[in-house]
Amino acid sequence: MSLTYSRSLTQSQAANGSAASLLGSITLPIQIGQYQLTHKLHVSSDNECPAPLLLGTNFIRSLNLLGLTVTFDMHMSIVTVGSDFQSTSNINYVVSTPPASHTARIAPQHF
Repeated sequence: MSLTYSRSLTQSQAANGSAASLLGSITLPIQIGQYQLTHKLHVSSDNECPAPLLLGTNFIRSLNLLGLTVTFDMHMSIVTVGSDFQSTSNINYVVSTPPASHTARIAPQHF
């Protein structure tokens, strides 16, 4: 397989809502335990990424399309893909975008 790096300066949004600059992308074969897939990976400079590797929902969806369930045990630091599991000390955390705030009032009850 020949590797082709595509240089393309773009912006993305991280799970915590912050912006990250991407330098480009490359499609690589990835093996997790006994499972292998080819996936397009986005490349950023070290100061733009809080970890050596971030697994996005597009990557997890690719595994799901292969029929593989992906689970993260944050307490035990274990990632399970299909029937394979990897123990890691580098699972950080999952951050969701906080919901927008809304002004609400309680209507009086009429009996």
